[in-house]
Amino acid sequence: TDGSKMEGGTGAGVVAFKPSGEYEELGYPLGQEVTVNQAEMYAIQKAVEYIEAAEERSKTKVRIMSDSQVTLRRLRN
Repeated sequence: TDGSKMEGGTGAGVVAFKPSGEYEELGYPLGQEVTVNQAEMYAIQKAVEYIEAAEERSKTKVRIMSDSQVTLRRLRN
């Protein structure tokens, strides 16, 4: 997962690697007012939703990776 902010606005992204070796890239434009931390949290939320909707979810282990220490601390609390 990732969240980032650039001149054009803030966005969130998810890359989902499937057991078959294929992967899917998901991008979410979030506008100008959203912070990077909010985008990071949104990306994790979207990853969870993607996993919940996946047909293979009961058969495979899942790992969500994020480089946002602030977001990970918030999720722990």
